[in-house]
Amino acid sequence: MKETRSINIETLILVAVWDNPAIFQGAFKISLQSDVKKPIFLFFRCEYVNKLEQDTIIDSFSSDDYAFSHLYNKTQLIHLDRLNEGVGYAEYVLKYALHKTLLEMQSSQKQKFTAIDDIAMNAIIKRVEPMLKQEKAWTSYDNDLGFAASMDFHPQETMGRLAVEILLNFDCGSNGNFKIH
Repeated sequence: MKETRSINIETLILVAVWDNPAIFQGAFKISLQSDVKKPIFLFFRCEYVNKLEQDTIIDSFSSDDYAFSHLYNKTQLIHLDRLNEGVGYAEYVLKYALHKTLLEMQSSQKQKFTAIDDIAMNAIIKRVEPMLKQEKAWTSYDNDLGFAASMDFHPQETMGRLAVEILLNFDCGSNGNFKIH
């Protein structure tokens, strides 16, 4: 039997539009707990398809409440609808990580911005881009950018182990299809 590998998923939310449907944009940083120096970054845009009640996400999790409209690795769009069944497990884990981060974001004392202009958005992008490309380390100076939370995932069942393997091997071929090494 193959050894169970545990991962850490850090979810960074850079844009949160608290409307119906709610829209969230950011990045997932996925790393093996035994080798945190080689993270995988996935950039996302996701809609919360349930109707928001008083600008809040409900506590109970359902993967059906979230829909990724965009999911990218460093080079291109990942076409989730063209992938194998195992990728559904990986997508479920990402949606769960996003859900837990949103719940933590709601309960934090940070203020929510209701609007941002193009100049401010471009300034945020310029500050975040080198960190996401791993050209610069995240510092305490950058803690005011977005909202981040992380979770550890220690799968015990076959589906969870498959999800971890897929998340750790997200590579895209020239046609946008993913392959496992």
